[in-house]
Amino acid sequence: MARSAERFLIVLLVFLLAGAAHAQPGSTFAYTGEDAVLDALDVHHAHFGGLSSSVLTVEYDDGQLVWPWLPALFYEYNYLLRPQNRVFNVNFCATPEINLFPLFMGRASGLVEVTLGAEAHNRPGQGAGFRFGGGFSALGSSFGLTESSPVIRAGFLFDNIRITYMFSTAKPLYINHQLMVAIKFDW
Repeated sequence: MARSAERFLIVLLVFLLAGAAHAQPGSTFAYTGEDAVLDALDVHHAHFGGLSSSVLTVEYDDGQLVWPWLPALFYEYNYLLRPQNRVFNVNFCATPEINLFPLFMGRASGLVEVTLGAEAHNRPGQGAGFRFGGGFSALGSSFGLTESSPVIRAGFLFDNIRITYMFSTAKPLYINHQLMVAIKFDW
């Protein structure tokens, strides 16, 4: 019985050594399914989402009334004109948002922006970036307030968090300042 146990261990050892000698070094697993192929081709689409706050200003003869907190949730889709990189890009942005207060009010913006650094890339990750540009924004509500204006926007990105400031250039407007805090998604 001891003899058969020794033979079994020797045969097992030979198989293990032979397997180790013929094993391929490094990682050999590669998923090449349809979603991996689409992910590799996705070099032009960037997605952001977050919270914005606008400022309500009303000019009177004796001064200016300001309501500093008009929060809204937004989603931003960016199309990168050049393939993703970490140097320079031009983005076409579409941003719909819906206000949390007052209810039944929303805004849609379309912008063209120059992006630098990590902003020129479409995946979350480490790094810093900057963006600036302009476009057009339209605000509407169910209670009669509608505005539209050309806008300018600038912002910076640190890792996956972006802060931008948007200013409506037309006068007179009730809502002409907006601060947005966004997170970059990997969709």
